[in-house]
Amino acid sequence: MSIVTYFIVGGVSFLANLSVFLLLVQFAGLHWIAGNLLGFAAGTLINYVLSARLVFESRIFARRHFEAALTLLVSALGVGFETLLIHLAHDVAALPLLLSKIAAAGAVFFWNYGARRFLVFGATRPFDWPRGSRAAVTEGAPAASRNIEHDGRRG
Repeated sequence: MSIVTYFIVGGVSFLANLSVFLLLVQFAGLHWIAGNLLGFAAGTLINYVLSARLVFESRIFARRHFEAALTLLVSALGVGFETLLIHLAHDVAALPLLLSKIAAAGAVFFWNYGARRFLVFGATRPFDWPRGSRAAVTEGAPAASRNIEHDGRRG
């Protein structure tokens, strides 16, 4: 069920991404590539914070900097994919820029969810996160994330 919550988190993140993109491209006159990179960075920051708190259980790494580094790697691949899709839709197929951006972001949403779910966080929270549950749903998570004892050692 975490994809439902991630969809909401992704929507909030996308609104930040799109807002920065439009402000920079439409009002500041930046090229769409620069606007896309900066908008994607803003959306990724919001997405990471909200995902770590609401969607995914951080269980694979003992230190947050590894998790953050993997998030940056996933995001770099995501923004590259999104930029390529915008280029193909807008520059090659001559579709409107806003439509190209929205379509590309929609496609990259699935990459972001899958990569964060399996590569970065490894386990998802149950859907009851508003009630404060911190338990991880480990079905489908890597074996290492399922075997952590109370003292933090792997069993």
